[in-house]
Amino acid sequence: MRHPILSMTRLAAAAALLSCSLGAPAQTVLRAADSLPVGHFFSEKGLKFWMAEVRKQTSNAVDLQHFPAEQLGKAKDMLQLAMSGVADVAYVVPSYASDKIPLMTVSELPGLAKSSCQGTRAFMKLAHGGILDKKELEPNGIVILFGTVLEPYQVYANKPINSLDGIKGLKLRTAGGAQSATIKALGGVPVNMAAPETYDSLSRGTIDGVVFPSASLLAYDLPGRLKAGTTDVSFGTTVLTYAMSAKRFQAFPENVRQAMLTAGRAAAENVCQFLDQNAAANQAKITAAGVTYFKLSDADQKRLAEASSAAQKEWATQLDRRGKPGTEVLDAYVNALK
Repeated sequence: MRHPILSMTRLAAAAALLSCSLGAPAQTVLRAADSLPVGHFFSEKGLKFWMAEVRKQTSNAVDLQHFPAEQLGKAKDMLQLAMSGVADVAYVVPSYASDKIPLMTVSELPGLAKSSCQGTRAFMKLAHGGILDKKELEPNGIVILFGTVLEPYQVYANKPINSLDGIKGLKLRTAGGAQSATIKALGGVPVNMAAPETYDSLSRGTIDGVVFPSASLLAYDLPGRLKAGTTDVSFGTTVLTYAMSAKRFQAFPENVRQAMLTAGRAAAENVCQFLDQNAAANQAKITAAGVTYFKLSDADQKRLAEASSAAQKEWATQLDRRGKPGTEVLDAYVNALK
């Protein structure tokens, strides 16, 4: 007499073998890499939301293995991880890779988007089938799955200040590019560094403050090391994205590709709404940690607006000189914000 359990095991193995021989689709597991700390809002509200949507739309044909906190590489190397195939999906901050994707930093310019969702919707419009897609992403073999423009950045310092004059001489962490140019124009000393380095740099006194949004200030546990911050102005911002090489993207069936892009638009909206809805609560937490917010005087606001406008024009002009459509992209982004 046959052993019933053994018979069932053999039947299951035979069924699995038959399934493979008939070409039944196997689940694809994507390796996603980022430099974000565990629990960061962009991976929680963005990447995990995106993956859940892709699973839903593809009947679980795709899944995700997440490698946070620079497990697969440093923040500045994330784009290369995606292009080399070390990661299928990688966290890409355009300002960290501005030598390769300079046009993408248009959404980071000071004095433009007034909220995360306003900037995010404009960015996604240009990155999915718009001028950024055609002029920069396609030529570089990159697909932006989704991106979110953070809330307008503020200046935070480790000493009391109450005007733009207080910025003079301060070493402030910036994301580079036009943000650095704006701080320099106001007398500050921009220090370009990746966000994960800011906590230790403040602790050691390498920098005197940061140019950051409130959500990132909390994500990197910085409020306790700061004393003052601006509010209701824009020193620029940063766009955070998750990207994939075009070669890897095109290897998927059409329905999966469309699911990834549709899920990406939903994920971008999910993150920006989370940020805008929590901006006031974030400021309250930062205030409770000992940071005093101050509003710029009318004269200082005018001065900042002039510096921001100059930074925008200089950004576009420099790219135009390099044979890239800087002015065209800036105009397209400004129009998309309306």
